[in-house]
Amino acid sequence: AGTLTVAPKALTFTWPAGSYTYSGEEQQITASVAGKARESDEVAVTGYTGNRATAAGSYTAKVTTLAGADAANYTFAAEEPTASQSWTIAKAENSFVTAPTMANWVEGQTAGQPNAVAKYGTAAYTYSKAQDGTYTDTVPTKAGDYFVKAAVAESANYTGIEQTAAFTILPKGTSLTTVTVTAPDR
Repeated sequence: AGTLTVAPKALTFTWPAGSYTYSGEEQQITASVAGKARESDEVAVTGYTGNRATAAGSYTAKVTTLAGADAANYTFAAEEPTASQSWTIAKAENSFVTAPTMANWVEGQTAGQPNAVAKYGTAAYTYSKAQDGTYTDTVPTKAGDYFVKAAVAESANYTGIEQTAAFTILPKGTSLTTVTVTAPDR
């Protein structure tokens, strides 16, 4: 009488189609088992390398381990083309969640504070006498009409963004009625 040896069945894998965009949260890609001998067999992918990432970039996910009640009946070769998958997290398009504003104030009193909230990153503020003028870090102090520019620099994960808003420093002795003016996107 001879011995019958049944070799484990080689599996292949399927990966989801789709795109990923930077969100600030960890994202992952996972494979499904294909080619089981019986659909009811309990075998699943439980180990990976490279299948989780947060930052925008290109990655390669690889299946490393299988588990389940029937996992011992299956195998896969490291060189199996479907055991790995290239995937990408694209750079996000940034936007202002709260458009830039700056409260008016009376010359000689406490300056208004700029405010802008971007979806990603923190805005830096610069000031100019003209909307299309030269912007500097110096907050104006003399009566007149001005513009504040809120800008978030581009990063590896999201695009840069900038937007301006008008504000006024009223002459001394003027009473202030709070009015906030927001300029449209440019």
